[in-house]
Amino acid sequence: MTIVLRAGATVRLAGWMTLFGAATLMTVSLAEIVGYIGALHTSPAAMAEISYALISAVQHLYFIVAAPALRLPLGLVILGSAVLPRILGYLALVLAAGYALAGVITLLDLTVPAAVQISASVQVLWWLAAAGTFIMRAREMPSPEVFRAVSPSRGKERRDACDRGVFGLRARRGPTALMPRSEVRTHATGKVC
Repeated sequence: MTIVLRAGATVRLAGWMTLFGAATLMTVSLAEIVGYIGALHTSPAAMAEISYALISAVQHLYFIVAAPALRLPLGLVILGSAVLPRILGYLALVLAAGYALAGVITLLDLTVPAAVQISASVQVLWWLAAAGTFIMRAREMPSPEVFRAVSPSRGKERRDACDRGVFGLRARRGPTALMPRSEVRTHATGKVC
């Protein structure tokens, strides 16, 4: 959520898709927990067997739907902003494709193979890298209050200054070129161009 907010992506499709992907991932995780809780009960007699089957099915759902639903739009949000290095955005896209591919390949297996389950732990390294980078860059980034307090451009002089890159932006090329002027912000000052 913080990455989406800091990237200014709350009004873009990729930002909304990231929030939906996070909700999907939480729902799948909660469904898996239901299976574990169900496996603890012995009445009716088949309850544990049913619960283990549910756990296996939900683990397939994690790889096919939940992980890619979060990783793909999050990678797009990162690539469309300067909040985190672009390499983390590309890695998020690779992880999304890898999870989806692993889910499809193992779909006909009753349980997700151990090697595939272990490969899911790679995401921990990604989250640690993203969190460490985010913390290191936090001093340079303005707080969200700065984004709310700054009003849109106030005239031709300000627009011209923004287009020339006075506030630290290039001349509106790259991913910010298609954004409305009110969404283009610099990381150093938080000013809106």
